[in-house]
Amino acid sequence: DPYYTGRALAGLQREDGGAYLRDVIKAFSHLGSPPEAVSPLRLATINKQPGPDSYRQGISWRGLKYSRIGGTGSSLVAGMHAALVARKPVVIGIEVDSDFLDDDGKDLIGPQNRSDIVGGHAMLVSGFEAGGDRSRLVNSWGIDWRDYGRAWASRSFLAQAREAWAIEGGS
Repeated sequence: DPYYTGRALAGLQREDGGAYLRDVIKAFSHLGSPPEAVSPLRLATINKQPGPDSYRQGISWRGLKYSRIGGTGSSLVAGMHAALVARKPVVIGIEVDSDFLDDDGKDLIGPQNRSDIVGGHAMLVSGFEAGGDRSRLVNSWGIDWRDYGRAWASRSFLAQAREAWAIEGGS
């Protein structure tokens, strides 16, 4: 899977200490990624290299094109929204606080408490409402997180992203 391979590129595959988002996207682009049914993301196996079948099935998903969205704060959010309008999903890397980890509610995700950051996380931004005050996130933590693995995030939450990448698709 791209998360394991991205960590391997940085020499971090033995522990789940995170990875640079660009390394994970690069791994996805070069090696592809198998369908979730073949190689599901599970905490129990997160430090094990995926089997050959995972890589074999992932080949059809390689060739991903991606570009970094520049800026910070509101200009970064504007770039994310422009990519979404161009029908390019956006992957963000953002620091999250303990409320984000524990929250299973359906309320809007607001800005993260800078004094309570517990780590970094990557998520997909799949769309936004007219006016751009709320954006739709897809998380990798499964259907038990918030609204079946999805949530609405405030503009101020997205403005705290450390990086954002527009995805153009693969072969």
